[in-house]
Amino acid sequence: AHPLEATAMLERLDVYAALELSRGCSEEDVRRTYRKLALKTHPDKEKGTESEFLAIGFAYRVLSDRKLRALYDRRDMDFSASKADLIESFDINEALRIFDQFFGTSNPFAAVSEGVESLFDSEADKRKPKPSPNKEIDLSCTLEEIYNSASKSIDVPKQRINSEGQVENYTRTYRIQAEPSWISGTKLKYDKEPDDLTGDVIFTVQIEPHPVFEIERFSLKMKQEVSLCDSLTGFVIPINMPDGRKLNVSVEEVIDPSYSKVSLLQTNLFMSSWIKLNSLADH
Repeated sequence: AHPLEATAMLERLDVYAALELSRGCSEEDVRRTYRKLALKTHPDKEKGTESEFLAIGFAYRVLSDRKLRALYDRRDMDFSASKADLIESFDINEALRIFDQFFGTSNPFAAVSEGVESLFDSEADKRKPKPSPNKEIDLSCTLEEIYNSASKSIDVPKQRINSEGQVENYTRTYRIQAEPSWISGTKLKYDKEPDDLTGDVIFTVQIEPHPVFEIERFSLKMKQEVSLCDSLTGFVIPINMPDGRKLNVSVEEVIDPSYSKVSLLQTNLFMSSWIKLNSLADH
């Protein structure tokens, strides 16, 4: 088609009529009808015509794009500008590119054979066991395990297709090394194996409550009861850290119940030692 004739044709085109569809059609209807008509009208086919192929490609381009389709359906003014830009850049090469992208080949005869094979494949696929959704598992860790990068082994029951094409149950052991950067809610994803019916395995880290420390993201907090005498004269707090170290945190200033002290440690985590005056009973 002459460029001017093609432009005039696309400007007048009813994209639904071009694909022999009604406005309530589904996305699958759009794909199915494009497949049929694009193969029928391809310029390399005996009864194919360039103008029809161009119109079908343009209609598919509009209706397969949710935003463009919505604007077209509303007769929105924004669509006029979008359509003008689209028509200006839409030619036979673009229609052929869409065909190639859709079928995975620019050869309409190869596309026909692939389409027939895919029909049989789809029937076979219907008989295959459906993959399960992703398996999500809570991974419970102590603060000590996180601090010391401990190794954990988790057995996960799964299903797969064996060499005879049958479904079989099996167990896979995941060996996971904890990391100091973990916090509650950290997710670890393990992709499914090719023959696995179980989906991806996703572990969600849950750090167990600790008797001494409160965990707040990448910080550790602790409370310390302090006597009145110590609050006035200074004191040293001995702290047993989760990695086995013993630390002495010195407080030399006079403190009140709102006092807090932050100590930066040589580790992958920070510890905030919140020292609260809970008792004034010392005499």
